[in-house]
Amino acid sequence: MNSIEKLRNLIPIEKRNKWVVFTICLVSLGLDNLNVSGGITSTISIQEAFNTTSTNSTWVISAYALTLGSFILIFGKLSDILGAHNVFLFGSCIMTLFSLICAVIDNSIIALIVFRALQGIGGSALVPSSVGLTAAYFGHDLKLMRLANKCFLFALTGSFGAGMLIGGGFALTDLGYKSFFYFSFGLSSVCSIVLFFTIIPVPTHDQTSLKDLNYAGVLVLVGGLLLMILGLTEGGHKWRQPVAYVTLPIGFLMVLSVFLFETVYIRRYRIKHANKSPIDDQNDSKSIAVSPLKKIESQVKEVARDNSTSSDSKENETPVDTPAKPESNSDWRLTMNYLFPPECGKIPNFFVFLFLIIPFYIILTVNLTGLFQYHQFVEHNSSIISALKIFCMPVGIVIGIFSFRESFVVKFGTKWYMIFCGSLALGSSIWFSRVDFRKEHSFYKYEMVSLAISGFSVNYYFNVFLNSVMANTPMHLQGSIAGIYFTAGQVGVSIGDAIFTSVVGELSVAVTLEEKEALHKRIINGLYVSVAACAIIFLVSLFTTDTDSIKAKEKFKEKANEIAEKSDSDGSNFEDVEKQI
Repeated sequence: MNSIEKLRNLIPIEKRNKWVVFTICLVSLGLDNLNVSGGITSTISIQEAFNTTSTNSTWVISAYALTLGSFILIFGKLSDILGAHNVFLFGSCIMTLFSLICAVIDNSIIALIVFRALQGIGGSALVPSSVGLTAAYFGHDLKLMRLANKCFLFALTGSFGAGMLIGGGFALTDLGYKSFFYFSFGLSSVCSIVLFFTIIPVPTHDQTSLKDLNYAGVLVLVGGLLLMILGLTEGGHKWRQPVAYVTLPIGFLMVLSVFLFETVYIRRYRIKHANKSPIDDQNDSKSIAVSPLKKIESQVKEVARDNSTSSDSKENETPVDTPAKPESNSDWRLTMNYLFPPECGKIPNFFVFLFLIIPFYIILTVNLTGLFQYHQFVEHNSSIISALKIFCMPVGIVIGIFSFRESFVVKFGTKWYMIFCGSLALGSSIWFSRVDFRKEHSFYKYEMVSLAISGFSVNYYFNVFLNSVMANTPMHLQGSIAGIYFTAGQVGVSIGDAIFTSVVGELSVAVTLEEKEALHKRIINGLYVSVAACAIIFLVSLFTTDTDSIKAKEKFKEKANEIAEKSDSDGSNFEDVEKQI
């Protein structure tokens, strides 16, 4: 173990550049969605290689999504306990190993499905830990954090489009789908090796401990999520089978039981025994002080203290960023780490954005898969041409990334801004659902612009999510909260895929005009799922409350400079200038 640690420290920490490390991490993160969207465009190649049905070939995609959605929340918690850098490196290595195994499998599609599921575990470790790395590397500087968030979103959402193109291109080669897995292996192996020597460690948090993890809750939660996603996946093909209508409610009840156990029983127990608990719920509000917003406030106070002529203020200073170490206690109910932290309820719009992320992922799933299949099975386009046509949506996502300004949200308010995003998504979904192969230039009339607008609106949700919810999340809970959100997102993917698949049914290439018209009608009906999801977004956005987090950050930044200048010029003490904040 010591030799591995010495090997990792060959490059001194002080000589490692965080932007270089962050860029490599983003490339590795992009491999997650790359494997999802690349699998979509490789489906026909897999079907032909194994001489199987479309239902079996789609399980190569579903298996990855199954474990990805089931383990994200757990790895989010582990990134807070073990350090986001360690969890991210683990995920990158797992992704490397199973990409190679998937590439060399020849004869058994069952084996390919199993190892794709194991590959999904690696992907689930990358997503929440990357959020923690972003906050830890750049949370101290607003301008750097804005830029880092844009880069993060580019890697997270832009990789959907890149995966479509890369998977579609490789599907046309002699090796077919294998080329894509070899590509994934090569890129992830380079990232893993470089990060092993260069990744910058992120400090763990003293109030969290691996031994206090709710292990029983972890097993029940992972099992419940696996059953839920399995039920949704199988239900898309046939709802009237036990594997669909039995596993789905059982899985939901298992997840709900863990949530209620922590939020009702454990929390009430700690309140009742508040005098014994080192981490009771009465102290939950203190942990909010380590959020990026509160860190800025504390930095403002630090500036005032450092420049104040009052010596007493320094003597009485209490650091706000360092949580107290929990005392030893034999009662596990008082020391157990929450999988669903009670601080969630104190984060502005937490539950609204948690509910919104599900329909946004439904939109992404239905639009990308539905239109890709339309161009392949109805219009007889090749995989690369089909991918190029729906690439308009990722283009809109990228435009949204670099056009977003926090001042927009400050000016119009979070509520009206989200209503605007929901209206854009709804209008664009209705627009491209009018696509018709029988009409001349159908793509240019109904898809090209509307898909870009749809991607634009989807990306704006993630921008507001990062700048509103995650900006108010305590630093020691960045991984946990991100894990909860992206778990909900993967549930949205499963719901969208299940409903769309059940509406469209088994797919095969339409040859005659009658077959094309019938398949056209089925896929268009499937695209209405996206329209329904947009309508839900519009309605839920009405419950969004306006937050001043972005405006407050700007205010605190300006106040820091003003207070420093004032205390230098007139020697005013800290108590006077603190009232100005």
